[in-house]
Amino acid sequence: MATIFNSIPKALRRVVLNGVIFVILIALFLLAASFRPAATATQSVQSRLASVGTSINTFLTQLTTSEESLQSQHNYYQSLAGELAIETSYVQQLESEIDELTTLLGYTASESFTSTTARIVSRSATDDRAVLIDKGTDNGLQVGMAVVVEEGHLVGTIEEADAHQARVLLLEDPDSRIPSAILGSTKTIGLVEGQDGFLLHMEFIPQDERVEVNDVVVTSGLEGALPSGLVIGTVSSIVQDESASFQEAFIEPIFDVSAQSFVLVIHATDSSLIN
Repeated sequence: MATIFNSIPKALRRVVLNGVIFVILIALFLLAASFRPAATATQSVQSRLASVGTSINTFLTQLTTSEESLQSQHNYYQSLAGELAIETSYVQQLESEIDELTTLLGYTASESFTSTTARIVSRSATDDRAVLIDKGTDNGLQVGMAVVVEEGHLVGTIEEADAHQARVLLLEDPDSRIPSAILGSTKTIGLVEGQDGFLLHMEFIPQDERVEVNDVVVTSGLEGALPSGLVIGTVSSIVQDESASFQEAFIEPIFDVSAQSFVLVIHATDSSLIN
């Protein structure tokens, strides 16, 4: 047999040998496939290949998504973000208003005067020295009544009122005039008036009275519609001129009404109601 095989040309022998090896490999594959473990392995490989194929298909689908669809999704999520921002802002506003009302409620509970809580509904269209509130004469409001925020901090007085609303003249308006005094002193009286700028001007302070920076200025109660003891602000600086009849001072308000949503209108006309 070996002699016969050797007599075959070398090129032909190589072809015959490769054919035999191929047949043997086919036979071994068929034999292995007949056993369950091999069949299970084959199924596992096929399953994994199918999973990989699905993932690749999904990825390719995402890559080929139209620009319009991507823009639509972008707009949708941007809209959701905008709605969330609005809701968050609304909640924060409600929390701020609750805090304001709680403080006002605590203040009215500690005093004996009659008062009305009002919401600021608009501000002056021409300047920032007046606000409009949603209560009026039907609620007992009258011209000259004190308007306060927080724990009795005066921000203005009722300038005009009709049945359902009223205009509040703020302290910084040049037409505002408030009889005032230094807290703790019954002699250091003066008149606080509005002026251009943030600071208020206090005049007619007796020359022989000692006034210091950071002194608290309150209403004196000399005006019938304004009770005494309402906080106006603190002394920022003092103007002294020995040749003048009176001292002057600049007063820094404590609260800015533009940051408030509610005010309290005090009905008291007797200065003895607040001490």
